[in-house]
Amino acid sequence: MSAYRTTHATAATLLCLLTAGCSLDPQTSPAYIGRVEGPGQDAAVGVVSDGATVTFYLCGGPLTYATLTRWFQGNAGADGTFTLLDNGGFTGSGDLHSGAGQITTDMGQTLDWTVRPAATDEEGLYAAMDGACRTGAVVGDLDGTGTARLQGTWCDGLGRFAQVSPLTPADMLTYQGIDVEVLTDPVQSLYVERVLQP
Repeated sequence: MSAYRTTHATAATLLCLLTAGCSLDPQTSPAYIGRVEGPGQDAAVGVVSDGATVTFYLCGGPLTYATLTRWFQGNAGADGTFTLLDNGGFTGSGDLHSGAGQITTDMGQTLDWTVRPAATDEEGLYAAMDGACRTGAVVGDLDGTGTARLQGTWCDGLGRFAQVSPLTPADMLTYQGIDVEVLTDPVQSLYVERVLQP
């Protein structure tokens, strides 16, 4: 299980701050972040690809976290295009070179998304297994405002979903992981780690 409590996250952050470098491992696959476009859309998108395989995370926002949030896998072509495997009636495709694509929901709704390469070590896709479900978080400047934020959704594999928010101050985040608060009743904490490979 990849869930750790606050003490683990604090130790990881301090270790990173006390050692030289604190940069991405050279074997890390490129990450991309973005969002679903259009009026009223609140979902974020995180992608990690090694050029042959893609991990794609659609993370619903305040209004859609329980209905849109999905993890996908897919195969990428040399031209950057990919098709996502069906997940609960959701399908998708995209092009990492152009940074755009579409998701079709189980209700037939088409969601247009855009992404860009992660610009800092901290920007990217994070995840943790909690029970039978994979919690995810997308970190970065998702709104084009110049300010990084985290958007994430927790799940338990039993049909329960909740939003997550970072416990670690934004200026202390590292690429290794982030301690988040899960807005359940009672509130709990979870450590999400950077997704380094698809």
